[in-house]
Amino acid sequence: MNTSSSLLRTIQTPYSDTRYYRFLDGNLYFESLQKTTMPTRLVDAFSNFWSLAYVLDLPTDLLSLNHHGESVPIFGDMGLFIPPFSILDWRLKSGQIEWKSIMMFSEPPVSAPKSATLFPLKYVLPFTKTGINNEVFELMMTCGQRVDKEDTVVPLGLRAKKAIDLSFNDSKSLGDLAREIKCSPSALSRAFKKTYEISPVCYRNQLRVFDASIKLLKGESVIQAAHEVGFQDLSRFNKQFKEKMRAIPRQFKTVVPN
Repeated sequence: MNTSSSLLRTIQTPYSDTRYYRFLDGNLYFESLQKTTMPTRLVDAFSNFWSLAYVLDLPTDLLSLNHHGESVPIFGDMGLFIPPFSILDWRLKSGQIEWKSIMMFSEPPVSAPKSATLFPLKYVLPFTKTGINNEVFELMMTCGQRVDKEDTVVPLGLRAKKAIDLSFNDSKSLGDLAREIKCSPSALSRAFKKTYEISPVCYRNQLRVFDASIKLLKGESVIQAAHEVGFQDLSRFNKQFKEKMRAIPRQFKTVVPN
């Protein structure tokens, strides 16, 4: 870990032990030991940041991602690039997985893939305050495999996702979004779920919770973070946060030095 970072928070749950660090430029880094005791499927939605993660010496048959109905195994030394607003469909067996990841709040480099991409590592990624060098992105483009969640691609589902991505933390209802893309709320829901296998409401809630967790790590209060990402009901925010992050919001709350 680079010396230009500071420890923000250590979060322990029955499912993971995670340490979050902050670089001087405001980007985040975490190291997480993920623990599963039974086969698990997990659909993850990431908000408006991009990240680059890696695992080392991962045993075979422990972890995979599902893309277009096909299982893509993750084993050995692998890197994973996750653009903003990615959906990933994880399949985990019982065991432990140690992740290291940097989270960046700038636009992804022009040379980066447009979709979530898994690629073999030739060396440990250079996580520093200045980011990741271009050689890593070249490796993604030449050796990478697309792993984002899309099953049956429905054009209306893609349009619905784009509308949600642009407005996930405001007060628009599903009906408002449906009117924007000129369809009914039921048609929007069907198309979205057929494409991504989760409901648009579930997707938007995941984006909001993920965004709130970042705001908490950067020093915002629980109430402030909840309201800024679109939750007006604090009890509903707490419930959604615990369901998604498997922790309560105040576990993420930290004070960031000026």
